[in-house]
Amino acid sequence: MYKIGIVLFGQPRYYNFVKKYYDEAFPDCEIDYFIHAWNIDSVAGHNQNPDKGIKDITYDVSKLKHELQDVYDTSNIIVSDYDRQCKLLGLNYVHQWRSFEKVSKLLKRS
Repeated sequence: MYKIGIVLFGQPRYYNFVKKYYDEAFPDCEIDYFIHAWNIDSVAGHNQNPDKGIKDITYDVSKLKHELQDVYDTSNIIVSDYDRQCKLLGLNYVHQWRSFEKVSKLLKRS
């Protein structure tokens, strides 16, 4: 059996659906997940009904962290408040890199 690490970062788009695809893709592997997620999802609502102008979904930081822990069975998770760390600081276009930086630190610590 192989042991692999999967790094997930950014918005938590469809987090509760995609884990099964990782399990199917790596059936003979022990997977460690390393996750950083923002507490917003700007795609889910738009994909459902793009013409209605549905606003971003905002998650409770603590609740989302617990949900991710339950789905991915890992404690290597950071959930950050997007408005506090990016939007209010004017970092609208660096949020992906900021998320990658945070998850990379989790990976390095392990």
